This record gives sequence, structure tokens and C-alpha cells, in this order.
Amino acid sequence: MLFLTPFALAGDWHALRSPEADASSFLVSDWNRFTENYHPSYALDGNPKTAWVEGVAGDGVGEWLEWRVSPVSGVHRVQLRIRNGYQKSAGLFASNAAPARIRVDIRSSRGVVHSAEIALTDALDWQEHVLDPPEDVAFDTVRLTVLEARKGSTYADLCISDVELAVDATTPYQSAVENAKHVALQEWVKERVAAAAYFKALPKAWPFTGTHFGSKTLEDTPERLAALEALVSRLAEVREKAATEPVFRLALQHRVRSPDGLELPLAVMELLGDGVAWFESEPDAWRSVSYRPEGVWADSIDMSPAARLVEGEDSWLSFTQKTVSTERGVMTYTSRWSVHLVSGRPVAALEEKRISGTQVDITCGDIDERTLWELEWEGEKIARVRSAHGSRCTEEGPGTVVFGYLQEHTAR
Repeated sequence: MLFLTPFALAGDWHALRSPEADASSFLVSDWNRFTENYHPSYALDGNPKTAWVEGVAGDGVGEWLEWRVSPVSGVHRVQLRIRNGYQKSAGLFASNAAPARIRVDIRSSRGVVHSAEIALTDALDWQEHVLDPPEDVAFDTVRLTVLEARKGSTYADLCISDVELAVDATTPYQSAVENAKHVALQEWVKERVAAAAYFKALPKAWPFTGTHFGSKTLEDTPERLAALEALVSRLAEVREKAATEPVFRLALQHRVRSPDGLELPLAVMELLGDGVAWFESEPDAWRSVSYRPEGVWADSIDMSPAARLVEGEDSWLSFTQKTVSTERGVMTYTSRWSVHLVSGRPVAALEEKRISGTQVDITCGDIDERTLWELEWEGEKIARVRSAHGSRCTEEGPGTVVFGYLQEHTAR
């Protein structure tokens, strides 16, 4: 069943859907260890019987829920609809905690473009809030952060049943794209229930890399930033050396789904292949469902031949990836990749990306981004991933893209 709501068709508002969400944490209990409930993506399904439930000690203050939407520009107003708390029943609503005040950040690749604090009512059903930026903005990500919470009568777990977003914007609207994303989410729900039953039937010794990873923001100390810059310099150095070596063709498969909360670049996922066991490792289940209806939009991906430099157990890959997307106008993403492998396992990857096209903020011009991933292994399993990201508007002139935020993702 699709839980589509009427606001997507009303007035000047146009709904922006997403097939998945991320969060700072989510609840996993003994009976729920296969995570068929409480995952952040359940906040997007329009079903009040499911919910995102945060998973840390305390009342959930400081926890966040985040999801990406189709890039939009010329946005006059943003409408947030939310079913606060756990709305499966009146009893569960009262017994679990709920946000009382949240901060809503709408973000682009350059960071937060508008932020607002919202007081939420402690009541069942939808509530609507409108954000009115002082000037038109462009964004592609929304984050809700809990600032205050209403305690539950029985449980400390903080819940949000559903969130929906709509915009009043000049960007051409494609309802087929947005509805297709929602269909993909419903397909994920079906997969999730089936996968939970599958893994529940397996022995407890099944070799998970990690069913889900917890994320946290790292402090950007001078020492840490210097270490990152040193690694970037090393990767750039060996990339130039690798470019003189014989080349081979990298074949991109479908988009690969990481374990929950783990952010990995596609290039690294392709190198891992299906030999790493994680939650979606049931045959073919780890490959995501396509939500791109034919004729609505298309992405073309061009890969340059990859060059490999081998020095003992260490090897480096260097290649260029170009993606042209027509989801919202024409966007071109050109990435130069450098990947470091030890004994065949990726341990670091650097992406240097140029973003250009009709959806880049007109006041900015093109955008340069740089993202670095570091992977830490324990035996055959990925135990920890650290990432650093930075971006720069080309209108600001030449210069190094500095890291804007650091994150750590750890297997639970």
C-alpha cells in the first residue's frame, strides 16, 4: 500500500520524496535486532504504524534525522509536515518520548542555507510548519535535530512517526519522479521485512560485517586535519604515478546498498563486491531497487580506464567518473578518484568532484568538492569508517578545498 497524502497536490506546494533516510542513531533491541522496525527510513513511508526511534541513552535531545531530496533552486518557502511521536496508537504515543522543539536545517553541498527552530505540538495526527527563507535558496538535504523532548510515561525512547516535505519553488516539478521514489521506499519496506525473517532463521554466528553503523561528528583538531591533508597529498602523488601504468576497465554495476549508517563511495563498494557479508548480503538483495522510471530522467555514467600502481602489498587505483543527470535540469558531476588498497582491500579513497549545471546556485557558479574516506578493518570485517568532506564555490576564486566536517561510522 502506498501512503500518499493530499498535500502534494494542493496549491503551490510540491512534495519532495526520498527513498531513504539517515539518523544519528536508531533503536535495536533483542527482539528487534534485525531492524525491521525503528529504522530512520520508516519516517518517510507515510505510515503512522511505523516510526524512527532514536537509540541512545536519555531522552533523545541532540539526536537527528536527515534525508536527501531532488536538488531544487529558487525555493520561496518550505513546508514540513510531521507526525510527532509514535502514532501507532494513543497508548504508544503517551508511553514513548517525542520532540517538543526541533531545529530544521536545509542544506546544499556548501552547507546550511536556512535554519529555523520549531515548537511541536504534543498531539496525534499531522502538524504543518512553514519555513520562509529571507531570500530564495537552493538545497538538496534536510536535517531535523531534537532540541527539547517530552518524556514518555513508560519509555525514554524518542520517536517520530512520519515527516513530509514540500516546496514552493521555481524549479520544474516532476511528480512521476517523486512518486517513483516513494514506490522505491515501499519496495525497501517489503525487502526489509523479508530480510529480517531470512536473517532471523540463520545461526547467530553468521559473519556480519555489521548490520548497521553508528555515526558521530568528530572534532576537527589541527592534528587531525593535518593528518588528513598528508593522506590526501599521498593519494594525489601516487595517482600521478598510477596514471603512467597500464590501464584496465572498471565496470560499474548497480548502486550498492551499504549497511545502515555506513557511508561508502560507490568506487569502494565496487571493489568490495559481494564477498563482504552484511545485512543485505542475501543473494542479490544488497543491490538497490531502481526508482528511475523510463522517460522521467536518466543518468549517464562514463568511466575512464583505471590505472593501477602496485608496490608490494600496496596498490593504488586512479580513474575519472563523469555522471550527467537530468533529474532537475542538466547536472554534470565529474570526479577524479584515488583509491588505496592493502592486500586487495580498500583502506582509503579520495574523490575530487566538480559540480556544474542548471541546478547549481546561480550566485555560486560551479562547486568543487573533496571527500576522503578511511576504512579500518578487523580481520575480514570493516569495523570503522572515517570520512571528511569540504566544498568551495568556484566564484570564490582558486584555492584548496578545506574539510568542512569529519564523521566516524562504527559497527555496532
